[in-house]
Amino acid sequence: MSYEENMALGGYNVFFTSLPCLIYGFFEQDVDATMSSLFPMVYRVGQVDGVLNLRTFLIWSLEAVFHAVVVFVIAFSITAELTTNENGTLFSIWDAGNAAYTVNLVVVTMRIGMDTMHWNFLVFLSYFGSVFLWLLGSYVYCSMSPEFLNSTVGYFTFYQSVQTLFGTINFWLVLMLSVVVCLLPTYVARSWEVVMTPNLIPGAPRPDWPIPDPKSDTSILYHLRHYMIYPERFLEGEKKRIYQEKKLKDMHAADLKTSPVIHA
Repeated sequence: MSYEENMALGGYNVFFTSLPCLIYGFFEQDVDATMSSLFPMVYRVGQVDGVLNLRTFLIWSLEAVFHAVVVFVIAFSITAELTTNENGTLFSIWDAGNAAYTVNLVVVTMRIGMDTMHWNFLVFLSYFGSVFLWLLGSYVYCSMSPEFLNSTVGYFTFYQSVQTLFGTINFWLVLMLSVVVCLLPTYVARSWEVVMTPNLIPGAPRPDWPIPDPKSDTSILYHLRHYMIYPERFLEGEKKRIYQEKKLKDMHAADLKTSPVIHA
């Protein structure tokens, strides 16, 4: 038996998680076009299957299983054993299902946010909008009376379910706990990679660090970012001129944004 309403299950991939994935695919970039041309090493990652390979796929799969277990054990099972703040009654299985659904949606949205490096208005709108759409849509849907939805059946198991959840502190505590437990291992792993990946020697006139591991996208990209801290140290001739022109253009654009507008 499913503890989710059919409309919620059908809308998960269609409405609530599809747009963030599409926006991520359209707009995500670690470096812009100019820097990619100046530092061709960035293309090395895809050429050696550093971004998507069997090891990466298995890690993603294990992470998904871990999230599923956490969502079920904490968000669903614990919620089903908690009481509401109103009259001491237990949450129903449908309340626990809505709680697990909400936690799962927040987790997957924040997880793709952890992989996002290029943020703009559409990225913010799609990520936060997908969660807001579920919260608003579920609230409205659960506000409808059973007679309005189906006068022949005469009952509606999700009636006032979301309203009950949103009005209790237990739900919000479970939500925060589940999200932290789900995402903390990824955050720790990313922090370890950033801190422990060797840096280039800052004062070196030319990069003298060994070539990054060609099978590791993390190694290549982090080394690339260390190169790009002071790009002029590692560029010569035409590439150096292109970078300097881009730098002046970016500075001019920033000045235009911050300069006050004087109206005649």
